[in-house]
Amino acid sequence: REYAWERLFETGDAAAARERHASYFLKFAESAEHELQGPDLSRWADQFEAERGNFRAALTWFEEEGRGVDQLILAAALWRYCYLRGRYRQGREWLSAALANARDAPPPLLANALYGAGALAFFECDYEDAYRYCTQALELFISGDDVAGAGRTLNRLGAIARERADYEQARALHEQSLALFREAGDDWETANSLQLAGFAAWLAGDFERALTLSGDSVDRFRELNDKERMAWALLDLGAVALYKKEWPEAERVLNESLTLFQDVDFKEGIAWTHNLLGVAALKTADLDRAQNLLVNSLSIHVELNDRWRSASVLEALAELLSRQNAHLIGCKLLATAGHMRSAIGTPVPVVERADRDATESTLRRHLAAPAFERASEQGAGLTLEEAADVAAGHFSPASSGAFTPP
Repeated sequence: REYAWERLFETGDAAAARERHASYFLKFAESAEHELQGPDLSRWADQFEAERGNFRAALTWFEEEGRGVDQLILAAALWRYCYLRGRYRQGREWLSAALANARDAPPPLLANALYGAGALAFFECDYEDAYRYCTQALELFISGDDVAGAGRTLNRLGAIARERADYEQARALHEQSLALFREAGDDWETANSLQLAGFAAWLAGDFERALTLSGDSVDRFRELNDKERMAWALLDLGAVALYKKEWPEAERVLNESLTLFQDVDFKEGIAWTHNLLGVAALKTADLDRAQNLLVNSLSIHVELNDRWRSASVLEALAELLSRQNAHLIGCKLLATAGHMRSAIGTPVPVVERADRDATESTLRRHLAAPAFERASEQGAGLTLEEAADVAAGHFSPASSGAFTPP
């Protein structure tokens, strides 16, 4: 490569070659972006991953040449790939740079880029940025009569409300989106709206509504053969079974969800199913399996910088530690989770509050007040990465890197 690059400079063809290269990968991303959902999403995500260096080089060239609009088109076309392969931070950096360089981009393009930036900010639990980007995108979609764009953005705003535990607002936003997509006859987005509404419902403890919505979503995504979204809808059904204490059903459905997430190599989904399967193992007193699953879930969530879900996993690990009489470490992890929730503005989900409060009560019973306060203060001072290291250091199978698939 270096030799070829030197020859290009010698012949004076380097600039033309870089332009052809950037133009090629811009067209590739634009034309293939829609393939990142549906039956072939895994194969296309792998192709995007293989070309990541080329995308980065193209974005750099567009920026150097002052071609901000092309830079924005490419960055916006890459956001869903970054979602599927867990590259939230990189996607945000690409979009942030592109948005800064293309302030005069056409409104439809700007709206798509803002939506992508909002989605990736959401996945990193940066809710203020996510809300700001998405509300700007929604205004542009509405002013441009883009029903699909408006519907997608309403769903994203609903997801932000969900993680902030504003379940009524989440329900209202998802219902608006669902009505738009049903009227438009968009099968994929209708199924997606149903899944997101079901997700908010079970977190709020509304299990019957979640069963109806998520069950409908599973059926629709099965027909569309979209493994990633079907896996999410199955996860919702598995969560309902878990919190209704229907352990065999929870195991069955969550393992089906896990298989689909593994098939498409989707880290966020794998981490979520490990989390819920770990809670199921904890509740059925299979503590070794619970430890294995929860520590691995935490490891992936830390890698993705998903602080919202990491807090829930830390709270489940604190419950496990309390059962193992490791009360000081459990107290530290519980405090880390609480501090993290305060920092990002997300309360404990309704369905998890009873377990979290019971864990705190158990820890307080087994620790003298000064010891509890000291451990809590130490835990609140830990970063997410440090808390994960504390957990891995305590659980020797996890710290050695061993993992037995469920």
